[in-house]
Amino acid sequence: MLVILAPVIATRWSASLFGRAVARTRFSSSDFGLRALLWKCGQKRWWYHAAMDAPGEWRGSAAAIAPGQSAIFRIQCGTRTLNGFLVNYAGEYHAYVNRCAHTGTPLDTWPNDFFSEDGRYLVCSTHGATYLPESGLCVGGPCPGAKLERLSLRRDGDALIVSCP
Repeated sequence: MLVILAPVIATRWSASLFGRAVARTRFSSSDFGLRALLWKCGQKRWWYHAAMDAPGEWRGSAAAIAPGQSAIFRIQCGTRTLNGFLVNYAGEYHAYVNRCAHTGTPLDTWPNDFFSEDGRYLVCSTHGATYLPESGLCVGGPCPGAKLERLSLRRDGDALIVSCP
């Protein structure tokens, strides 16, 4: 299995939706969009990508996703390709489809940036909806009571395996 976890050099600054300075990266043709490093509020945010092992399944290393971090991936579910994300919240892993329950847009404007500043919630960057990481329940913003679509997740040793719901 191919796993890539690598920093690249930040090349320019821009403002995020909330007015915080965020470094963005410029990709070269050798990156193939598989790696990035965001510097946000002094914290390193990694875009972690692992290869899809089988149709409808994604595998990643649990050791590579520390508490408060996340990974993004794509899986094939029948004829649909789903963009998903996995979070490590308080040492427990949870996987969801990367789609806001309110608008249907991806939660992350910046790649792989899902957590609130204090790390307690998942936040939709479009309208600020907040979700509990452990259940996907919307607890703030325009969609109270709605839920993110959960993906099946199991662990096999150090491997995290996400599959279609």
